[in-house]
Amino acid sequence: MFKYFLVLAGVPALLGSSLFLDTFESGGLSATRWANNSSGVVVNNPQVDANNPSSKVLQFTGTRSGGDLYSNFLNYAADPEFATFGSQLFLSFDILWTSPTTNDYIGTDHTTSGFTGGEEWLYSTLNGGTHGGTQPLNTWTHVGFYFTPRDPGNAGTIVIKLEANSSPATGAYFDNVSLAAVPEPSTMALLALGLGGLAIRIRRQRG
Repeated sequence: MFKYFLVLAGVPALLGSSLFLDTFESGGLSATRWANNSSGVVVNNPQVDANNPSSKVLQFTGTRSGGDLYSNFLNYAADPEFATFGSQLFLSFDILWTSPTTNDYIGTDHTTSGFTGGEEWLYSTLNGGTHGGTQPLNTWTHVGFYFTPRDPGNAGTIVIKLEANSSPATGAYFDNVSLAAVPEPSTMALLALGLGGLAIRIRRQRG
């Protein structure tokens, strides 16, 4: 029974842990998640998703170079899953691109405003950034990828930042923004399945 308990107790750890998640369903930008919203850049939050009236999303209606919306600091180095699974983070989000002249960005930095040597634009709708490519217009698309944090000061903390680059910034929508220190989803499923099978085997042997 004790071995069986230990096997099952290990499953949640292998499923990783979330550093950040916002589905924008709470009725506005949460102060516990977002630290800086450049004046006049993000309005109508949350905006009702035209493709799904029961959902609310983040809409950009203005631009500002260097990041329009910054998350609070996220201490990724303190998460044991970060070191366990190769010192990488997994960023995922849903994006709706409705204007071919709007370049929507998502990236990371180590400050909640302005530029530092640690900023990195990971994805954009026009040039793809370092992790991604151009998405189809007028279709919600899920994007997810691993990246190694660029952290020249070795602070172990990071912020997510988003930007829409056009004038005006119409057609820039984000939803379900998530940052996690986790293994690849398929790997998590295999690990959980393997441990579940091991737990059943131990249970049968003791039965």
